[in-house]
Amino acid sequence: MLNVFDVADYFLSPANNEDSELITHLKLQKLLYYAQGYSLALLDEPLFPEEILKWEHGPVVVEIWNTYKKYLATPLPQSMFEVLKFSDKQLHLLERVRKEKGMYTAWALRDMTHNEAPWLNTGYDQIMQKDYLKAYFKSTIEKPVLTFDLERIKNSIESGFIELPKFDDIEEGLKYLEETT
Repeated sequence: MLNVFDVADYFLSPANNEDSELITHLKLQKLLYYAQGYSLALLDEPLFPEEILKWEHGPVVVEIWNTYKKYLATPLPQSMFEVLKFSDKQLHLLERVRKEKGMYTAWALRDMTHNEAPWLNTGYDQIMQKDYLKAYFKSTIEKPVLTFDLERIKNSIESGFIELPKFDDIEEGLKYLEETT
């Protein structure tokens, strides 16, 4: 399992920061909160084991706070992340969080978290329970919608670009499906 510093390194990597605003400690804390929530909801597992607490300015991972508190509101130094530590699913999830939440300022993210159930329903300096985060994010995250252009698929099959297996009968097709799934 990743730890919170692995995930922080992802967000602090120059390769993953296309935003005009450099990442401050406050913004990093909120991105970590969203990354954990998305992971619990979409991957059905925590992204990192460290706990998230409710503090005055929103969700906080204490280990990150202890490391970066000296920077106050100045941008954090860039970091390199080790891509091989991450699964493809984790990388896609983090990219989604970066695209959906990274565009906001630190204070906008703070205000967003202050209007969300996990922050509203957790006592000050208390742990935001992972099962509660999971339920909340499952109910609020839009699932990716897969759309298919049937005409393009049909043309790709007819042109030979997509090759489909051929079966003599339905039983042969069902057997093929059982073996490949």
